[in-house]
Amino acid sequence: MEGEVYQTNRESESMPRGCCAAKFRPPVKSKAKFYADLILHFYGDRVKECDPNYYVGSDTTRVYSLDPSGASTATRVIDVFRSTSLIRNYTDAFDTWYSMNPKPTNLDYDKFHELEVRRFYDELTRLGIYKRTGNRKGSSPGLLGNYYNSFAKPYNLLIWHHAFGSDGRVAPYSRTGDINLSICLHPAMDKFIFQGMINVLTTISKSPIKIPRGGFTYLRTKSDYDTLISYLRSLMNEPLVFEGFWG
Repeated sequence: MEGEVYQTNRESESMPRGCCAAKFRPPVKSKAKFYADLILHFYGDRVKECDPNYYVGSDTTRVYSLDPSGASTATRVIDVFRSTSLIRNYTDAFDTWYSMNPKPTNLDYDKFHELEVRRFYDELTRLGIYKRTGNRKGSSPGLLGNYYNSFAKPYNLLIWHHAFGSDGRVAPYSRTGDINLSICLHPAMDKFIFQGMINVLTTISKSPIKIPRGGFTYLRTKSDYDTLISYLRSLMNEPLVFEGFWG
């Protein structure tokens, strides 16, 4: 695969299974070639190393706390996120929605996505998962309105790992047979995509809002989240493949 790989100092064991400690940056010789390289990298390389059972690593879950009075019997935050029941709850709902909407539009998916992110937040809260705020040693319930991407990011990871991840399994969907999913699904907005936007995408088209320079929790409101998704869609009709910036 043509392109440069810039190593980061992130520990590999903190990552979801199959992901590497690097961000992929294909050269922008032309917009068409750049987007083609991202598609080839995402579907040719990355999805083959992704397993929905390991959709998040501690690099994501470290920003949450687990309240022992919650409904979960797990003792670690990551075990709550990776529990079979939680995964099946949302992947089954996604499969059902897609079976009833075999040719979804962006608007169709965005409506479903908002409902599911809110349901994901409610279920995690019930299980005792809180977004950490203020003192890192403490925890408090994270308000979805102020920390929308804190719950949208792991949800997005789960859905696209389920849909296209093929590490040790046959993925239920493919870009060839399910191009509408590739078009409408959201990437998991985190610092690797933010860095890709700042270093690469803004050389193609100026962003309508200031792009966060921190991690995924720095994208807070749903309004800002929606604006960045719209920005990515304005550049390419398959924004999911901007996940190729991850590694």
